Amino acid sequence: MPLDPSGTLYTITGLNASGIPSRDYKFTRRVMKNIVATSGFNNLRPAERRIASRWFVLPGYLRLRVHTLEEQMANGRIFHRKSIQARTTRLRQAKMEIWNRLTHAESQEIIGDFNAENLENQYIDFGVEGTIKGDHEGILDFVVGTSGTQYEHRGLADQIYQPSGMADMKELSDRIIDILERGNYDDV
Repeated sequence: MPLDPSGTLYTITGLNASGIPSRDYKFTRRVMKNIVATSGFNNLRPAERRIASRWFVLPGYLRLRVHTLEEQMANGRIFHRKSIQARTTRLRQAKMEIWNRLTHAESQEIIGDFNAENLENQYIDFGVEGTIKGDHEGILDFVVGTSGTQYEHRGLADQIYQPSGMADMKELSDRIIDILERGNYDDV
C-alpha cells in the first residue's frame, strides 16, 4: 500500500469512501493517482479499477476497459465539478494569503493582474496551471515568473513588496504555489 506525502497509508477503496480529512478532491485524487502508478493497472482488483476510472486517474484507453463512453462522460462531469470546487477554494485561499501579507494597494494590483490576464478563469474552469505543469502559460507561471513566458521578470516573485511575516516575495510566491498546486492550506 502506497504512502501519501505525509507518510500515511491509503488504499483506493478507502480514498473513494472517505477521501483524506482536511484535504480537497484534487489532493486526494493525486494520492490515488500515485497508488495506481505504483501498483500498476493490472495489479488492481476490479473494484479498484472502477474507482480509479471514476476518479479519472487512468488514461482514456484504460477507462474504456472499465466503463462505457457514456459512463465516462457522466464520471467526467463529476470530475470537472469537483475539480472546479477544489481549484476555486485553492484560489480563494491564495488570495487571502496575498491580502493578509501585502498592503491593500499591493494586493489589489496582484489580484488585478490575475483578472486582467484571465488567469483565474483559466485555472478554475479549465485547470490551466502553467508551463511548469505542462499546460499553456498560466497562473503558476505568473506566481513564479517562469523563464521564457510573458511573466518572466514580472511575476509575483519578482515584485519588490515586503510581505508581512515573510523574508521576501520569493517566500510568498512559494507559499502561493504550495496552495494552488498542492492544496496545502489551513481551511478555517
